[in-house]
Amino acid sequence: MQRFFYECDNITVNRSLLSKVRHLTCPVFFRLLYSSGIRTTEARLLRKVDFDPIEGVLNIQKSKGYDQHYVALHESMTALLVRYDQIISKLLPDRTFFFEKHNGGHFSRQWVTQTFYTLWQKANSATGVVPYALRHNYAIENINSWAGNDSFGLSEHLLYLSKSMGHRNLSSTLYYYSIVPRLADILLEKTEVGFNEIVREVTYEKE
Repeated sequence: MQRFFYECDNITVNRSLLSKVRHLTCPVFFRLLYSSGIRTTEARLLRKVDFDPIEGVLNIQKSKGYDQHYVALHESMTALLVRYDQIISKLLPDRTFFFEKHNGGHFSRQWVTQTFYTLWQKANSATGVVPYALRHNYAIENINSWAGNDSFGLSEHLLYLSKSMGHRNLSSTLYYYSIVPRLADILLEKTEVGFNEIVREVTYEKE
Protein backbone atom coordinates (compact mmCIF):
# COMPACT_ATOMS: atom_id res chain seq x y z
CA MET A 1 0.00 0.00 0.00
CA GLN A 2 2.88 2.35 0.70
CA ARG A 3 4.28 1.76 -2.77
CA PHE A 4 0.84 2.21 -4.31
CA PHE A 5 0.25 5.56 -2.65
CA TYR A 6 3.77 6.63 -3.57
CA GLU A 7 2.78 6.17 -7.20
CA CYS A 8 -0.45 8.08 -6.57
CA ASP A 9 1.54 10.97 -5.13
CA ASN A 10 4.04 11.03 -7.97
CA ILE A 11 1.86 11.04 -11.06
CA THR A 12 3.46 12.98 -13.89
CA VAL A 13 1.71 16.27 -14.53
CA ASN A 14 1.84 18.70 -17.45
CA ARG A 15 0.06 21.93 -18.33
CA SER A 16 -3.19 20.35 -19.54
CA LEU A 17 -6.24 20.59 -17.32
CA LEU A 18 -6.85 16.85 -17.66
CA SER A 19 -3.37 16.12 -16.33
CA LYS A 20 -3.66 18.58 -13.44
CA VAL A 21 -7.02 17.18 -12.34
CA ARG A 22 -5.73 13.59 -12.47
CA HIS A 23 -2.61 14.58 -10.54
CA LEU A 24 -4.70 16.13 -7.76
CA THR A 25 -7.55 13.63 -7.71
CA CYS A 26 -5.88 10.22 -7.64
CA PRO A 27 -4.05 10.54 -4.28
CA VAL A 28 -7.20 11.77 -2.54
CA PHE A 29 -9.74 9.53 -4.28
CA PHE A 30 -7.92 6.29 -3.50
CA ARG A 31 -7.03 7.35 0.04
CA LEU A 32 -10.71 7.97 0.66
CA LEU A 33 -11.54 4.44 -0.50
CA TYR A 34 -8.75 3.02 1.65
CA SER A 35 -9.60 4.92 4.85
CA SER A 36 -13.40 4.84 4.78
CA GLY A 37 -14.38 1.59 3.08
CA ILE A 38 -16.95 3.29 0.86
CA ARG A 39 -17.79 1.74 -2.48
CA THR A 40 -16.11 3.06 -5.62
CA THR A 41 -19.53 4.08 -6.96
CA GLU A 42 -20.23 6.04 -3.78
CA ALA A 43 -16.96 7.94 -4.18
CA ARG A 44 -17.55 8.59 -7.88
CA LEU A 45 -21.07 9.94 -7.34
CA LEU A 46 -20.23 11.94 -4.22
CA ARG A 47 -21.28 15.57 -4.63
CA LYS A 48 -19.70 18.65 -3.10
CA VAL A 49 -22.75 19.18 -0.90
CA ASP A 50 -22.46 15.61 0.42
CA PHE A 51 -19.28 16.44 2.35
CA ASP A 52 -19.54 18.19 5.72
CA PRO A 53 -16.06 19.66 6.37
CA ILE A 54 -17.00 20.78 9.90
CA GLU A 55 -18.19 17.42 11.19
CA GLY A 56 -16.05 15.34 8.86
CA VAL A 57 -19.00 13.32 7.60
CA LEU A 58 -20.00 12.06 4.16
CA ASN A 59 -23.67 11.85 3.24
CA ILE A 60 -23.81 8.83 0.94
CA GLN A 61 -26.98 9.22 -1.10
CA LYS A 62 -26.12 7.14 -4.16
CA SER A 63 -25.23 3.64 -3.05
CA LYS A 64 -25.90 0.00 -3.80
CA GLY A 65 -29.67 -0.30 -3.58
CA TYR A 66 -29.82 3.47 -3.05
CA ASP A 67 -29.66 3.18 0.72
CA GLN A 68 -28.62 6.51 2.20
CA HIS A 69 -26.13 6.39 5.05
CA TYR A 70 -23.48 8.50 6.71
CA VAL A 71 -19.76 7.87 7.03
CA ALA A 72 -17.65 9.56 9.69
CA LEU A 73 -14.11 10.19 8.47
CA HIS A 74 -10.82 10.19 10.31
CA GLU A 75 -9.70 13.76 10.99
CA SER A 76 -6.67 13.36 8.73
CA MET A 77 -8.92 12.31 5.83
CA THR A 78 -11.24 15.23 6.52
CA ALA A 79 -8.31 17.63 6.39
CA LEU A 80 -7.14 16.08 3.12
CA LEU A 81 -10.59 16.48 1.55
CA VAL A 82 -10.80 20.09 2.69
CA ARG A 83 -7.40 20.86 1.17
CA TYR A 84 -8.29 19.06 -2.06
CA ASP A 85 -11.57 20.97 -2.33
CA GLN A 86 -9.77 24.28 -1.96
CA ILE A 87 -7.23 23.50 -4.67
CA ILE A 88 -9.47 21.75 -7.18
CA SER A 89 -12.07 24.54 -6.89
CA LYS A 90 -9.56 26.91 -8.45
CA LEU A 91 -9.37 24.64 -11.51
CA LEU A 92 -13.03 23.58 -11.59
CA PRO A 93 -14.98 26.37 -9.86
CA ASP A 94 -18.42 25.20 -10.98
CA ARG A 95 -18.13 21.50 -10.32
CA THR A 96 -21.07 19.51 -8.96
CA PHE A 97 -19.32 16.29 -7.99
CA PHE A 98 -16.64 16.26 -5.34
CA PHE A 99 -14.39 14.31 -7.71
CA GLU A 100 -15.12 15.67 -11.15
CA LYS A 101 -13.59 15.22 -14.59
CA HIS A 102 -11.77 18.11 -16.23
CA ASN A 103 -14.64 18.49 -18.71
CA GLY A 104 -17.46 18.00 -16.21
CA GLY A 105 -19.39 15.07 -14.80
CA HIS A 106 -18.30 12.27 -12.49
CA PHE A 107 -15.58 9.75 -13.26
CA SER A 108 -16.61 6.46 -14.86
CA ARG A 109 -16.24 3.00 -13.41
CA GLN A 110 -13.75 2.26 -16.19
CA TRP A 111 -11.63 5.25 -15.16
CA VAL A 112 -11.39 4.00 -11.60
CA THR A 113 -10.50 0.47 -12.68
CA GLN A 114 -7.93 1.48 -15.29
CA THR A 115 -6.30 4.17 -13.15
CA PHE A 116 -6.03 1.85 -10.16
CA TYR A 117 -4.63 -0.96 -12.29
CA THR A 118 -2.01 1.31 -13.89
CA LEU A 119 -0.80 2.68 -10.55
CA TRP A 120 -0.89 -0.73 -8.86
CA GLN A 121 1.20 -2.33 -11.58
CA LYS A 122 3.83 0.37 -11.21
CA ALA A 123 4.00 -0.28 -7.49
CA ASN A 124 3.54 -4.04 -7.14
CA SER A 125 3.99 -7.24 -9.09
CA ALA A 126 0.85 -8.88 -7.68
CA THR A 127 -1.88 -9.27 -10.29
CA GLY A 128 -5.63 -9.57 -10.07
CA VAL A 129 -6.01 -6.73 -7.56
CA VAL A 130 -9.03 -4.48 -8.15
CA PRO A 131 -10.15 -1.15 -6.60
CA TYR A 132 -12.83 -2.94 -4.58
CA ALA A 133 -10.02 -4.62 -2.64
CA LEU A 134 -9.59 -1.35 -0.75
CA ARG A 135 -13.10 -1.78 0.68
CA HIS A 136 -12.36 -5.38 1.65
CA ASN A 137 -9.12 -4.27 3.27
CA TYR A 138 -10.99 -1.68 5.32
CA ALA A 139 -13.38 -4.30 6.67
CA ILE A 140 -10.66 -6.84 7.42
CA GLU A 141 -8.38 -4.32 9.16
CA ASN A 142 -11.26 -3.28 11.39
CA ILE A 143 -12.23 -6.86 12.19
CA ASN A 144 -8.62 -7.85 12.93
CA SER A 145 -8.32 -4.96 15.38
CA TRP A 146 -11.11 -6.45 17.51
CA ALA A 147 -9.31 -9.73 18.18
CA GLY A 148 -7.40 -8.56 21.25
CA ASN A 149 -10.11 -6.27 22.53
CA ASP A 150 -11.66 -7.54 25.75
CA SER A 151 -14.68 -5.33 25.18
CA PHE A 152 -15.39 -6.95 21.83
CA GLY A 153 -19.12 -7.25 21.30
CA LEU A 154 -21.28 -8.32 18.39
CA SER A 155 -23.86 -5.62 19.05
CA GLU A 156 -21.31 -2.79 19.00
CA HIS A 157 -18.39 -3.22 16.64
CA LEU A 158 -20.15 -5.31 14.04
CA LEU A 159 -23.19 -3.05 13.94
CA TYR A 160 -21.06 0.10 13.62
CA LEU A 161 -19.02 -1.44 10.83
CA SER A 162 -22.13 -2.66 9.03
CA LYS A 163 -23.79 0.77 9.12
CA SER A 164 -20.61 2.58 8.11
CA MET A 165 -20.17 0.33 5.10
CA GLY A 166 -23.78 0.78 4.03
CA HIS A 167 -24.83 -2.85 4.45
CA ARG A 168 -28.57 -3.47 4.63
CA ASN A 169 -28.16 -6.31 7.08
CA LEU A 170 -25.51 -7.92 9.25
CA SER A 171 -25.23 -10.99 7.04
CA SER A 172 -23.41 -8.93 4.41
CA THR A 173 -20.87 -7.79 7.00
CA LEU A 174 -20.51 -11.26 8.47
CA TYR A 175 -19.19 -12.42 5.10
CA TYR A 176 -15.85 -10.84 5.98
CA TYR A 177 -15.45 -13.22 8.92
CA SER A 178 -15.07 -16.03 6.40
CA ILE A 179 -11.95 -14.41 4.92
CA VAL A 180 -10.29 -13.25 8.15
CA PRO A 181 -8.16 -16.00 9.75
CA ARG A 182 -9.51 -17.29 13.08
CA LEU A 183 -12.05 -14.48 13.46
CA ALA A 184 -15.00 -16.88 13.20
CA ASP A 185 -13.64 -18.87 16.15
CA ILE A 186 -12.92 -15.72 18.14
CA LEU A 187 -16.40 -14.41 17.44
CA LEU A 188 -18.02 -17.60 18.69
CA GLU A 189 -15.74 -17.75 21.73
CA LYS A 190 -16.54 -14.23 22.90
CA THR A 191 -20.15 -13.87 21.84
CA GLU A 192 -21.38 -17.44 21.37
CA VAL A 193 -24.64 -17.16 23.31
CA GLY A 194 -25.74 -13.84 21.87
CA PHE A 195 -24.48 -14.77 18.42
CA ASN A 196 -26.51 -17.96 18.29
CA GLU A 197 -29.64 -16.15 19.41
CA ILE A 198 -29.29 -13.24 16.98
CA VAL A 199 -27.80 -14.94 13.92
CA ARG A 200 -29.35 -18.38 13.62
CA GLU A 201 -28.43 -18.94 10.01
CA VAL A 202 -26.06 -16.82 7.98
CA THR A 203 -25.78 -16.75 4.21
CA TYR A 204 -22.34 -15.55 3.19
CA GLU A 205 -22.69 -13.63 0.00
CA LYS A 206 -20.46 -11.14 -1.72
CA GLU A 207 -21.81 -7.74 -2.62
